[in-house]
Amino acid sequence: MHMDIKAFLHASIWGNAIIDYLISIVLFLVIWGGLNFFHKLLLMRLEKILRRVKWSRFFFKSIDAAAWLIFPLIAFFFAIQFIAVPQIVTRAIRYVIFAGILVSAVMLVEKFIDYGKEAYIKEHRNERFAVDEGVLQMLVKFLKIALWIIALAVLIQNLGYNINALVAGLGIGGISVALAFQNILSDI
Repeated sequence: MHMDIKAFLHASIWGNAIIDYLISIVLFLVIWGGLNFFHKLLLMRLEKILRRVKWSRFFFKSIDAAAWLIFPLIAFFFAIQFIAVPQIVTRAIRYVIFAGILVSAVMLVEKFIDYGKEAYIKEHRNERFAVDEGVLQMLVKFLKIALWIIALAVLIQNLGYNINALVAGLGIGGISVALAFQNILSDI
């Protein structure tokens, strides 16, 4: 019986022993759990320190929202270091991890944009020359679209493609949009 388990653990699947896969899985779970533990611990301590700061609750919720994707990606990256995978798979995994971190960062910045919009509306609601909420909403959507376009350009650049022509085209497109909105924004 003992030899059967030993033989099973050293059996090879796709060039790796089963024991290596088990070590990777355990390492993934330990790293992910450890990151979540230290994340919660750090947030609890920071909440005690910053509980009187007006934007602290928003900050902590935003960090929690970004952590759900980043932590498993980081744990997965370190866990696969113990198994042999083809170079193309390693490269694909790195691109997926980079894309996940990029998406989390963009989502975090979007939350800050939304918070800034809501804070501005709340602060200037009763003022005589307050910005119309519809116009502010349109500007926020424009900012978010621009943010995603920049993130997509960064991702394409990191995949190894030359994006100089794309950036030049977006610059020309930005000028045309600015000229089109010139009259609309002058009426505000």
